Amino acid sequence: MSNSTPQWMQLDIEQRPQALLDDLAGSAKISPTIQKLLDLTQRPDSLIRPVVETLSKSPSLAAEVLKIANCPIYAHDKEVMDLKRAVVLIGMQELHAMAAGLSMLAMFSSENDIACTMRETSVVSATIARQLAERYHEDPVNAFMCGLLCEIGALAVNHKDSEGYSKIWSKSNSSPSGRFQLESERYGIASEVTGGRLLSLNGLPLTVSNAIKISFEEAAITDNILGKITCFSRFAAYVLVDAGMMKSREILETGISRLAEHMNIKNPPLPDLIKLCLDAGMQANLGLRGQKDLYEDTLDMQNQQTKPVIGKPSKRALDPTKPPPSRHLKPVFITLAIIAVAAAAGVYFFLSQ
Repeated sequence: MSNSTPQWMQLDIEQRPQALLDDLAGSAKISPTIQKLLDLTQRPDSLIRPVVETLSKSPSLAAEVLKIANCPIYAHDKEVMDLKRAVVLIGMQELHAMAAGLSMLAMFSSENDIACTMRETSVVSATIARQLAERYHEDPVNAFMCGLLCEIGALAVNHKDSEGYSKIWSKSNSSPSGRFQLESERYGIASEVTGGRLLSLNGLPLTVSNAIKISFEEAAITDNILGKITCFSRFAAYVLVDAGMMKSREILETGISRLAEHMNIKNPPLPDLIKLCLDAGMQANLGLRGQKDLYEDTLDMQNQQTKPVIGKPSKRALDPTKPPPSRHLKPVFITLAIIAVAAAAGVYFFLSQ
């Protein structure tokens, strides 16, 4: 991660997007280890042992695979600490589809609070996207990857220009749309577009890279269902974060409702969509205050067919594209710790009802 101003920031604004992409592409080249992994996992007669041995040569990638294996979408009753078990749970086909994207997450991983927050919310986005994909008959693996990589552009830019990006994050108060506008002013390109192009340059499927490039405005009119799902999931994760921090069902209901209305998402119906998002947040176990209370309130709302108000709606609730209430998310060590306890946390919340 760099604290110095990148050289391409000295260029005119019109020249910065390409210079930024060239710099990021140079840092995100597929390594021989990743290429070998891609070759091994695409074979119909793939063996587990050589795949595990190859993963072991890249500690950062191995860590990413373990994180994914500990996600609640892969049913298991214990924390997965063994690479072999992780490979078996994920499967060769899905591992092949994820390998290039996971390697990029590993390349641009940073330990600062901004990166940790984006990674945390991306786990929620991935879970929401996968569940919505099943409703719309989209590939759930692609949808999960879109959600997981929806902030890859921002993570990459933050990695290259941490000092400049911290100012953008602070000024926008982490609001995705607010960030995108400030990114365009500083870099000449928004991180959603940067991320999509970067993924495409590294050989990820166009279905994934094109979906990640969809902006909030485009999501209202696009026929790209995966793009609509990805954009909704990106924004819904931050609404969920705000609601959890403020312990307000009003923020949750109003924020998700306005996102669904803007993007014309009618399946599932709004009450089920709110529950889907909340369940995803609990499964990802962001450790937010009030999360369990929100879940109980949502169940009460569904059972009683009423909408009791908790507190006063925030500006964020009235418009989910506006900056959220000022907050600072404490990193839960690293994302590995979050995902490692995700399944257990989800079971606890459901059984406690």
